[in-house]
Amino acid sequence: MKVTIGLADLKTSHRPGDSLCVLGLGSCLALVCYDPVNRIGGVAHTMLPGNSRHEGNPAKYVDTAVPLLVERMTAAGAQAGAVVCAVVGGATMLTQGTSALLEIGGRNIAAAEEALDKAGLQAVIKDVGGCKGRTVVLAVKTGVLQVSILGQPDRVYQELCAGAGVRR
Repeated sequence: MKVTIGLADLKTSHRPGDSLCVLGLGSCLALVCYDPVNRIGGVAHTMLPGNSRHEGNPAKYVDTAVPLLVERMTAAGAQAGAVVCAVVGGATMLTQGTSALLEIGGRNIAAAEEALDKAGLQAVIKDVGGCKGRTVVLAVKTGVLQVSILGQPDRVYQELCAGAGVRR
């Protein structure tokens, strides 16, 4: 079943037939986590790098979405030490006349690296930057991550399930 993750939302799944999907990422990030041992996936669709006041929706911000995603995955049965991650998105969608303050994509990418490091996690896949939007699909059964960019061949990553003996 296709499970779409909306803006400022996150979802986890352990159902083998599920695909976790984020459509039309621009400067936003998809934070993808996967436990290849227990075949549990999670994806957060974040908008902004940090939530300094720690109020509102934690899935909206990279720095608060990472620990929440790990918490939800652990609650679903994931082993914290087995979780591997991917960071996708962070494009520069406005290419003229923007200040560094408005360069949200780059700030989101930096925030993701910091938040993952703080959580003891590392992104084994980074499909970030550029100036085009992306669509992301994680197959829960296999851990295969597909990234689509308009006008380009799909990128298929298998690093989330590598080394865990996961059969596709």
